[in-house]
Amino acid sequence: MPMLKLGQINALFEMHNYSNLFLIANTDCHRTAYLDKAVSAIISKICHHYQNSASTSSIQRYKPVNIMIIIMGGGYDTRSFKMIEHNLVNSVNPPPLLQRRRKWRWVKLFKRRRQQQPNPLDNLPPSKQYNLQCYELDLPQVVQTKRRLIQSRLSRRRPWFSTVNESVNTPSFFEVDFNNLNQTKKVLKNIVSSNETHPTANIILFEGVMIYLDKGVPHALLEVCSEVLQTSGSDNNYLCFADRLDNIPGGDEELARVEMNNTGWELVDWLSKPGLARHMGVASLK
Repeated sequence: MPMLKLGQINALFEMHNYSNLFLIANTDCHRTAYLDKAVSAIISKICHHYQNSASTSSIQRYKPVNIMIIIMGGGYDTRSFKMIEHNLVNSVNPPPLLQRRRKWRWVKLFKRRRQQQPNPLDNLPPSKQYNLQCYELDLPQVVQTKRRLIQSRLSRRRPWFSTVNESVNTPSFFEVDFNNLNQTKKVLKNIVSSNETHPTANIILFEGVMIYLDKGVPHALLEVCSEVLQTSGSDNNYLCFADRLDNIPGGDEELARVEMNNTGWELVDWLSKPGLARHMGVASLK
């Protein structure tokens, strides 16, 4: 299976002016690590763009930008909780339980151990620069089970979750079958329109969900996502994926570029790997 070499990726990023913003995973990276790095880099880019944009007033520069992450097929993954927790830990006034957590000895030891294997989320900008809202979409039975697991297990492992006040944006869940494109489009429109009165940046994330969809649906789903974000009024709209896209039988970058272009996206980064979810990449809205 053909794969991009690191030099090719750096050249691609140089062409798009992203070389100093994105962290590149090597060819044997895990898809979760790739996505964490990509999302962290995109958030950094969004904050940098917002702080330095000529259209941002001097008053707005001191306000955090609203960033919305829409996880398509969240399953039982806890990425949204980890990102919100990371944001809270690094905030000026974290919840009391997290204040104590920062002082715990095992946390300090864990941080020293992570210096050799850094967490991609450590590259996120200071929490005062952005507000994070996460949305997860999945099948009804998955969402219902996950809600039960959150109450029975996650609250015990992350006790801060049950003590946060209403100002903390905990993840929101939506029940949807992606094979039903009309239903999916309606849900996405409701999510995006709920933030239309604020300067919002949007990140849509796919991880290992397209491999379960009907033939032709992955292509149509990318079109739906781009159509909805076109109406969001935001200049910062991104797509991150570690999945199997339509019309790319192998790992050919040119075919990936064509597929992205045909669905309303511009490919920024591309990396293929063995396995079912063999296509990993980042795209921005055209």
